[in-house]
Amino acid sequence: ADAADAEVNPVAPPPPGLLPEGPRWTSPLWRWGYAVGDAHDAAKEMRSRLSELTSRVLYLQSILARGSDIHWEDIKLCLALKWQRAAHERRDGGEQGFAMTMENMRLGQYEGDKGLARLIGDLQSILPDLMAEEDLEKLDTVVQELNPEGMQLRDEDMQHRRVAVKALLVLDFINKGL
Repeated sequence: ADAADAEVNPVAPPPPGLLPEGPRWTSPLWRWGYAVGDAHDAAKEMRSRLSELTSRVLYLQSILARGSDIHWEDIKLCLALKWQRAAHERRDGGEQGFAMTMENMRLGQYEGDKGLARLIGDLQSILPDLMAEEDLEKLDTVVQELNPEGMQLRDEDMQHRRVAVKALLVLDFINKGL
């Protein structure tokens, strides 16, 4: 059956939650903000997959897991959907908050070799404006509770993943979803 499926559909979609690495936001098929396009389809799937509180907790734990199979394209989509909702609720920090970051994402500023470092740098500069330092420190504790094993890892990818999870937590991702 697998061989027959491969012939009919030579490029099988990735398993749920595992958008492959590669340019997404600069693709003409992505079409962020439109009712038709790859972004719409991926957003619909992600919203469905993360509709329950327990699935959101597991998702954050998976992001922080050693050897995580959650690709950055998946994390970036999750961030964008959360920023979009926060903007509608006027909880995104205004023009210099996540609205600016969302626009940079839409323009493809976080694609390519230096894109992820640029995204993380932008998040690190925005977070202190959205939450008091003591509350951000409490979020560090939440991140540690989500995956204590991951806190022992000091590699750059894990550091970046912690910042992304913190950005989701600032906007109450676990309780409010996407």
